[in-house]
Amino acid sequence: MKKNDSFLLSLEPNEGKPDQASSITIMKDLLIPFGVFLVGAVGFLAGYEKLPGWALGVVIAYLAFTIAISLAPPAKWIFRWYMGRRTEKKLSRSFRLPFKGIAREFDELTENNRANTILYVLQQLNGWDEFRGEKLALSSVNCIREWLESTSERLETGGNVDFKLVASDLSRVIYQYHYLCVRSQEHLEQLINAKSLVDQRLRQLKQQWNTARGEHMHVLRNWEQVAKRFNEMAGERVCLDYYEPIKTFE
Repeated sequence: MKKNDSFLLSLEPNEGKPDQASSITIMKDLLIPFGVFLVGAVGFLAGYEKLPGWALGVVIAYLAFTIAISLAPPAKWIFRWYMGRRTEKKLSRSFRLPFKGIAREFDELTENNRANTILYVLQQLNGWDEFRGEKLALSSVNCIREWLESTSERLETGGNVDFKLVASDLSRVIYQYHYLCVRSQEHLEQLINAKSLVDQRLRQLKQQWNTARGEHMHVLRNWEQVAKRFNEMAGERVCLDYYEPIKTFE
């Protein structure tokens, strides 16, 4: 998933454009021609000593309807913006603390030299002679860690505005780290199937991986549950709430 991919369907400034376009069509095709006719008719009637009451009523109704059509798109946009801000505030109150907890747990999973994490296992494997020519690609870990740190800071210091965007970023950075683990698992499976490891190394790899995998999946399943509840309250799929499971090595 690229960083600019998003499940976020937030209120955009151009949300009112379809309504605005339809209003412009009504103005151009109906109201303006009718207004030209109305002006001519009123001008003709004004030649009489007294303007008929019905003519004045038609003019007033025309002006009122035209104003209503003109104001409808911005009024709808303001209403949607207001409801969006209310939703953001509700989501922030309900999920800021759970999101902070999830961010801390994934910060621990991506910490250098922390035992019982998949990252630690991969770093250890890269030091084995068997992996000298096929080191596991871990260059993206620093970027993931910085992205997670930035998202955690926004959870700590940010307000209610754009909370769905923060949630989306947290979801994506979790995906990026999990995807790294899945790809590493596939690489290790190829080595195991190719019988590139002696029995002692193979047992050590399986034991370390399965232990770290259990901790990783525990944290990930907790996040999936939180993400599902968040999406339900948001009324849209802001966060990815299902991830491909990491396998154990038998």
